[in-house]
Amino acid sequence: MISSIGFTELVIIGATVLGLVLVVVVSRRK
Repeated sequence: MISSIGFTELVIIGATVLGLVLVVVVSRRK
């Protein structure tokens, strides 16, 4: 089963990935 720590890590990783994607998109638009 998924532990609370694992779930928290997934949320943090997901937020980080979304942030990186936004940076790449903005860089490409420029």
